[in-house]
Amino acid sequence: DSIGIVKNLVIQSSNRNINIIVTTEDVVLIPTTAKSYQQFQILDLFLDTLVAKDPEFGYMSRLASNWVVSENGKEYAFTIDGNAAFHDGSAVRPIDVVNAVQSHLSADSRSILRPYLANVLKSVEVVDENRVKFTLLGPYPAFIDLLSMPGFGIYKIDRQNDEEVVLGTGPFKYLGLSNEGWCLKRNLINSNYKGNIDQVCIRRVRDVEATIEELKSKKVDLSLGSPLEVARAMNAEEGFVKFPNQGLVVTHALLNLSKPNLKSVDTRNFIKRLFETLKSKDDFLTEYDTKLNTFFPRGIMPESYYEGRKVNKVASHNHLKELSILFPKGIFLKKTKKMIVEELNKNGIEVHSKSLKGKEYLEEILESNFDILIAPYQGVFPDPDGFLEMLDPNSILKNMKIPVAKLFKELKNFRFKKEKGERLSGYTKAFKDWENNSYIIPISQNGIPVVFNKRISIPDMNFGFHLSLRDVRLK
Repeated sequence: DSIGIVKNLVIQSSNRNINIIVTTEDVVLIPTTAKSYQQFQILDLFLDTLVAKDPEFGYMSRLASNWVVSENGKEYAFTIDGNAAFHDGSAVRPIDVVNAVQSHLSADSRSILRPYLANVLKSVEVVDENRVKFTLLGPYPAFIDLLSMPGFGIYKIDRQNDEEVVLGTGPFKYLGLSNEGWCLKRNLINSNYKGNIDQVCIRRVRDVEATIEELKSKKVDLSLGSPLEVARAMNAEEGFVKFPNQGLVVTHALLNLSKPNLKSVDTRNFIKRLFETLKSKDDFLTEYDTKLNTFFPRGIMPESYYEGRKVNKVASHNHLKELSILFPKGIFLKKTKKMIVEELNKNGIEVHSKSLKGKEYLEEILESNFDILIAPYQGVFPDPDGFLEMLDPNSILKNMKIPVAKLFKELKNFRFKKEKGERLSGYTKAFKDWENNSYIIPISQNGIPVVFNKRISIPDMNFGFHLSLRDVRLK
């Protein structure tokens, strides 16, 4: 991901440039190395996908001028647009698409998208000089949704002047590193961008006070994924806007089934009942969040999935005297954490807790030395399959021993249904039955705070998967 870096770049100031702060990992240019949604947001500037989701028309062309789906729903043939080009002006060919897709599937691939593609894709191949064909293991209506995600943007690695360079296809090309961070410049040969920004510079700032200072000094125009403390502090500042978009992000309390004290479903239901009590309080969630009673956020499953949810009444929690809880630092307000601890204490349960972030948080999850994990999660693409990574037996949660074998077997029976309604109906029944075991306690559907100054505008997402930086405009 450091291929072709130009350092010590001097940026010419312009009122058509914007500076962005991110809070997670560094910028990457190769999609197989991206891990966080913020990295994928930036990749969406650097790369074009074959197709993209369109809020008005469903889908729209990007690198593909058109596509045809076979009658059995197993084959998708895409025609590459004659004007599709890499950032050096060279044409995008079908073999480039094949290579970019297969980079996610190679044995040594680090791509977090690998399992999603491997679960549905049988092969990808060149048909002729203009077309590429995907053959699936079965009919899969969500395949276009999957291909439209930024992680499946088309790129190639070229050798120029004795060094390897990443060539993208998107509306912004890599310019270099400056004091403002990683800088991308408008790619004038790309016709898929309708905005008015010439240059974007991105850098990582994780400290809350530093982020607030950067915003106040007007050195930064936009803070992506701002900690809640930043969003609340900037709310009172003139000249700034907080963007409480309702994204498809969830926070769950996941129960550690490797612990003997949580084996009983009555015990798990008792804990679930306590969280239901907390969720009924007006001040438990922030203004960015809404109460969630299901594994999936709204906007992913049919309405029948969200209906008729009840918590079984449990008179006693039997032997439960203490619990250890791992919290994500910076995601929950201190007040919310305090309310959880106090509710458990009130019911005779002593609580031991840790609040960690970043690498330390992930390492603690792998150690699995806790009873309850409070975890935010955003799926990879807007389909139920896009939210299954956390449940995979080989995921970071593997040592928690959450029972999923029966669930995954049932999902496999419905995954390859040509009719989307039939597929989602099967998923609905399977998940409703599984969720009745209270292995996971839903807490909230979360908006991702975004803070920006008033020289730019951001459209309403309307339950979009995440903010597209392509939609940011200068006023």
